[in-house]
Amino acid sequence: MDRRSLLKVAGLSSAALAMARPASANEMPTPTGVFAHGVASGDPQHDRVILWTRISGPKGRDHIEVKWEIAEDAAFRRVARQGTAVASAERDFCVKVDPEGLAPGQAYYYRFEALGARSPLGRTRTLPDQGLAPLTLAIASCSNYPAGFFSAYRDIAEREAVDVVLHLGDYIYEYAADGYASQMAQAIDRVSVPAHELVSLDDYRLRHAQYKSDPDLQAMHAAKPMIAVWDDHEVANDAWKGGAENHDPETQGPWEARRSVGFQAYEEWMPVRTPNLVEDGKLFRAFQFGELASLHMLDTRYYDRAEQLNPMAFQDNPQDLERLRRDPSRQMLGQEQFQWLRDGLRQADTRWQLLGQQVMVSELLLPDLSEVLDIPLARERIGDQIVDALLAMGGQGMPIMWDCWDGYAGAREQLLSMLDTEAPSPVILTGDLHTSVAGDIKRAGQDQVMAVELLTTSISSPGFDDYFPTQAPGQLPPAFRAANPNIRFMDTAKRGWIEVRITEEAMSADFRFVERVDRPNQPSRVAKRLMTSHRSDGNFGLKDAS
Repeated sequence: MDRRSLLKVAGLSSAALAMARPASANEMPTPTGVFAHGVASGDPQHDRVILWTRISGPKGRDHIEVKWEIAEDAAFRRVARQGTAVASAERDFCVKVDPEGLAPGQAYYYRFEALGARSPLGRTRTLPDQGLAPLTLAIASCSNYPAGFFSAYRDIAEREAVDVVLHLGDYIYEYAADGYASQMAQAIDRVSVPAHELVSLDDYRLRHAQYKSDPDLQAMHAAKPMIAVWDDHEVANDAWKGGAENHDPETQGPWEARRSVGFQAYEEWMPVRTPNLVEDGKLFRAFQFGELASLHMLDTRYYDRAEQLNPMAFQDNPQDLERLRRDPSRQMLGQEQFQWLRDGLRQADTRWQLLGQQVMVSELLLPDLSEVLDIPLARERIGDQIVDALLAMGGQGMPIMWDCWDGYAGAREQLLSMLDTEAPSPVILTGDLHTSVAGDIKRAGQDQVMAVELLTTSISSPGFDDYFPTQAPGQLPPAFRAANPNIRFMDTAKRGWIEVRITEEAMSADFRFVERVDRPNQPSRVAKRLMTSHRSDGNFGLKDAS
């Protein structure tokens, strides 16, 4: 969430809120070392896991041979698989291997060799193929390089209990160096590269390279396997199937071309098992942790999403706005992905059903902020038109986030109806909002909780407190909770991640926050702990466990 739905409410363009200092860098500095971007693993299955690295070799070479090994021990005395791969200019010298025949539910160590150098050591694990062994997940989203340091990534790396990282999108941001959330980039030496907005394949590759130069991000990748899905900023802000708010075909070319190169750079630089990603655009995929939990990673962004509604265009016809919002033909997933999810849930037969996806499913209505908002400061930060729109619409039962499922209420009802019948205990894991939220989900007119949702705050991107400055600290969460009674927890100020622990009987979630992002090496603290028992116990729903 970075002005996208606020701008929709006020009917403004993305450029209206660009606040930053200009940058001078136009290309990445020459990286140091053959393995300057570290190592990573991802998309683990019961018998395999993707291993990734990137070779920074001498100029003029089109192909570089790379050796790889994966072993049961850090000393590599018990090598499980080994082989060679080729780093090529065609793939920006990124290397991915997918060793098969590994043992289920086991930790492994891996490394690469090329050009006489050895990579950093990586640690990963496969998924269990049976049983109900407990599972711990790290939930992360929205890492904006110029907005601050990635201490939360380092924190995840150092949490021994974490088995797998779920990254729910906005792994990179596409803006120019003087764009969104870059006010302090020069002061902390984190100016975006390239300096212009990303459009070409080289642009996206450079930005991925800059992010993977970050030592905290490298530490997390080396320590944990990742299951990732994209959101909009991997290509352009407020994207949908046929375009994006932050894309101008007249100056930036066809949307399909920009999306294609964004997809290609993502496939090259991320540890995902999606070899046909550019051609078919399918990043939705499933994982299973024994009989304990299934995980379906959804694409609510690019695959078949209808264009977002702009409520300012319906000021004279609010009934048409509500009709379109509830029209089930305006899809987030599309029929193919919806049927894939239904079939997957039916076949999984697991104790818990996890959905990893980008944007908030729960209702989030805009409260009356007139009594808490620091109006002069808000006008200075986000502009008169946005503030006037928020004050006029607050407390009127309107959604605040039209880019989320609130803007697709008909499609949401279809999703919830399907989960109600196919998922005994669904837990929805969400990113995007830059604000921590946890809530119960109930279908319209029903009192029973049929799903719970956990929204992680951002790794570094600014949140609600930055958009809605208040007269005193801590006034936003009570205002939002009063207008949205199903919300059980909300923090609008801090950056961090969620540690989710799942057992046969219960799911618990620790909201872990770092104190600040303008300084590196910040420790985390557990600000809130929530839990729910399994739905079959008759007490499904989030409760305070602090």
